[in-house]
Amino acid sequence: MYRHHIVVAIFTLLVSNVTLAQDAADCLADAPAIQVLGSSIEVTSEQGNDTGNLQCALDAAVAEGISTIKLVSSEYTVDQVSVTGFSGALSGKSKSGTTLNMAEAGVDCSAADATVLRFYVGAPTVKNMTINVAEVCGSSGEQAAAIGFYSNASDCASRTTFGNVDRVVIQGPGSAATDVLTGIRMTNAAECADKVLGTLKVNRSEIDGLALGVMSSIGGAGQVDVNFNTFTNMGASIAIANANQGSSITGNTISFNQASDYAGFSDFGATGIVVAGDTNSPNSNLTSIKSNTFVNGNEGNSGYAVLVGQEDKKTNHTMWVSNNRFEGQTSSSGTARTPAWNNTVQTAAAPAQAIEYTQDWEGDEAEALSGWLGFINVFGADCASYQRGYQYSALGSAVAVIADGADSKVLNVYNDYDGTAWGEGDVNCLQANVYRQVTIEAENAGDYEFSYIVDPPELAGDNTVGFIRIFSLPSYALENEFTQVSTPGEQTISFTIEESMAGKALQFGFSTTSLRSENSGMQYDNLIFGAADSSGGGDNGGGEPTGEGAGYGIAILDTDGVIVSGNRFVDGAAAWTVVGASSSSSVAGWSIVDNTFSGSTAAADIALAASTADVVVGPAQNTPDVVDDGDNSVLDGNAVSGDTEAMVAAIADHYALLWGLITGD
Repeated sequence: MYRHHIVVAIFTLLVSNVTLAQDAADCLADAPAIQVLGSSIEVTSEQGNDTGNLQCALDAAVAEGISTIKLVSSEYTVDQVSVTGFSGALSGKSKSGTTLNMAEAGVDCSAADATVLRFYVGAPTVKNMTINVAEVCGSSGEQAAAIGFYSNASDCASRTTFGNVDRVVIQGPGSAATDVLTGIRMTNAAECADKVLGTLKVNRSEIDGLALGVMSSIGGAGQVDVNFNTFTNMGASIAIANANQGSSITGNTISFNQASDYAGFSDFGATGIVVAGDTNSPNSNLTSIKSNTFVNGNEGNSGYAVLVGQEDKKTNHTMWVSNNRFEGQTSSSGTARTPAWNNTVQTAAAPAQAIEYTQDWEGDEAEALSGWLGFINVFGADCASYQRGYQYSALGSAVAVIADGADSKVLNVYNDYDGTAWGEGDVNCLQANVYRQVTIEAENAGDYEFSYIVDPPELAGDNTVGFIRIFSLPSYALENEFTQVSTPGEQTISFTIEESMAGKALQFGFSTTSLRSENSGMQYDNLIFGAADSSGGGDNGGGEPTGEGAGYGIAILDTDGVIVSGNRFVDGAAAWTVVGASSSSSVAGWSIVDNTFSGSTAAADIALAASTADVVVGPAQNTPDVVDDGDNSVLDGNAVSGDTEAMVAAIADHYALLWGLITGD
């Protein structure tokens, strides 16, 4: 009986694959606009509706194991397509070179998983195009997504998906739209109860005029990276709902409170990032919000940069909000506090095309280390007399491994203890270098920053640095070097790529130098390499604008233990940070430390409701204005008055509206 079941299963699979291959062959034979060219398929628009051709190309790619579908025309129109198990890239020529128009009323939004580009499991990538999103439900007020990644609707046990959106512009119809539209969505298929597993990456994209920008609800500690994107005119730019995922939101520009009415709600006040949960939420979640710029459009009284809430259940939510810039809008009223820096504005030179990279090591180890290189320099016992060097490629097993840091995954860099380069008697000194390398192009010229967090291990090395190096090619003669000694905490290396460096090699990474008997390890996390902040300000910046403003910066309900550190708050808001509880339980364990409030004109910089306890507000934050109705440790601040209960009630109401927008209730 057991053998019979196996034979039936194999036969069914073979029949299914044969049927899929035959269907793909039939559609290809009838589609002159589709060409199979080895490992890729090219689709030419027939200047009508291209849905059939795109569906045929996706089916053929799965049947034949083809990894690339190229959209070679400048413009396409599509209703909806659906594919299961596609592992490859659907690629246009560039953001400006390929436009995909999503037809109005092209989606059956009453059906499950209503999506224009719908991917079930696999490893699909959508890249290099502009997508115009009409009211694809036909102004019915129903919900749909432009791009959706889902578990397998026909086999719920199959639920691992690796979704990727890279260099895509998604332009929606704006806040007056009737349909509730999402740009990028990753959740379980509607037919399946268990959460989707895997990863979602959204990189260097621009999303505008939608109810939700990126929405994810992933289980199994899957990884979500939303990096170096721009969000404008959104209901909510990034939504994380009932998730057990590691979310890294880094280097984005996010406008909030920019649309005063959205999704049929008056004075909705658009939100930047919402992390939400209810009784169905998994028991743990992790969110890192780092080095983003949040811009307050000042359009409504209830707009939020970051809103976190939990209904009826407290999960173990580890959360960092660090090194972000929160900007208000200028106003004729209000008086800015005297800045703690001089009045000379220094503006970074922005590259025409920036070199960018970010990594927090929370994903698959092989993927996270992909593109990293290793090289060992051998010196004499004085660690100065150079002898030779050799390439070292054993990343992941030696020299550089991903390890468990104090709170998250880190990169542990150490020396080549297993090699023979130490010399007889172990008299030599070795320098292990772990780095990424790119060849500089003329359009890369401009000001850059390389930032990361140093998290020393128990047996830390004494001679460890972060570095940026410029080499001439092909000789690899060192021309420029910038280093920073690896001391605990946030580190930043600033430097400039000159136009004269075009054609040379840029390396950025970490090195450790030691004798064999010495410790050499050092751990690094939350790497960001990219263009320097071109907005001016900072410790060397100048006069900030004045204003009061509406809306909130970081507003969090019923969530314990959040770290808010290293952020800069500029100009006005109702309050930049609000901590409270909408339920009977209190909120505890917060740390608000090492921020800069000197440019703020908000009515309150930090508002701690009566339901808070054990919140620590650190010193040396330019004396923030603090409302403390709880029992908290405020080490440095100006006491001001404010109705925290009214704030918490307003936040709870807005959270309920957002939760309804996300869930469709």
